[in-house]
Amino acid sequence: MKNKTIALGLLVSLLALGLQASAEDGEYKNVVPLDANTYNKIVYAYPFLDWGASGWFSKSSVFPDAKVFSLKSNDYVQISSLHKNRPMVLLLGSITCPAYDLNLPKLKEVQKKYSDKIDFYTLYVRENHPTDMYKAHTDFDMKKKAAADLKSKDGITHDILIDDVKGTLHQALGNFGNAVYLVGTDGHLNHWSPFTDPDLLEKGIKNLIAANGIAAKAKWVDGMDVHPLASKRFTDKQKMETMMTMQSRKKSAEESQKESDEAIKEMKPTLTKLEPSLGKHLPETWEKLGHLKKADWDMFASVFKDLRSPLRDRYAEWAKANNVDKKEDVPSLVLRDDTPAK
Repeated sequence: MKNKTIALGLLVSLLALGLQASAEDGEYKNVVPLDANTYNKIVYAYPFLDWGASGWFSKSSVFPDAKVFSLKSNDYVQISSLHKNRPMVLLLGSITCPAYDLNLPKLKEVQKKYSDKIDFYTLYVRENHPTDMYKAHTDFDMKKKAAADLKSKDGITHDILIDDVKGTLHQALGNFGNAVYLVGTDGHLNHWSPFTDPDLLEKGIKNLIAANGIAAKAKWVDGMDVHPLASKRFTDKQKMETMMTMQSRKKSAEESQKESDEAIKEMKPTLTKLEPSLGKHLPETWEKLGHLKKADWDMFASVFKDLRSPLRDRYAEWAKANNVDKKEDVPSLVLRDDTPAK
């Protein structure tokens, strides 16, 4: 029994570090590892499909290390060096991500409130909803320019970090489009969420500060799996303003839709392979999501509720692939409905 406990502990450590290895090694495995082209283009058609395919995090998790490019220093940095002296908030986003845009005003307030104790960063990932102005990335310079535009247009004061074109760190984190990670000086997490919720993030920050920045000693805060556009936390006006911002990042709505339709056709074989039950319904789902221009947020919430099923399925698939079957190994993150409207 003691040996089993030790082996289980080693497995959890490997999961936390985000190591990728073959099934024979018995180490951490991505459920759906994607090549650079698929990683960048899949979001045209189905941004939810591969979320959670690479990994999840629990109370004992150590945030994975990686080398990323810093817009501030114009050089590469190690993630581990950024939370060595002060806790770190790492947001995931892109200039075509409405979820990131919708949360930004509140996130700026939280950043300003705790800037003397916590460092904020955004990790620029793939374009969540590529347009004819901001296309799916094919090289690093393209990604770097989009990140610089995001910083300028959205008035972001913190440093923006840029993942490589194949999304090495992003894939290790699970491919979520607008997740958030709160990392202590010990390298451990005390909060993460598939979708950023500024209120939950602030709660985690308070707990981390109370524990002197040591996440392993801080009270854990569960995350949220509801897309901000389907959330009760935002008014219809706020949602519409975000969608107007997204429209401004297209040269032509018609051309962007055309590119999306073409990408759907191109990616359908891959999508069907990854998620057979959803791949065949992809065009219908995409068409429904296109109706957002009519501000039918209830419709979006309904569609998204259906799309949450693959998120849970991905976790179950990941847990099985990595032999995560003990209660203490399962992330305390409980996928749950939205917070009450304020």
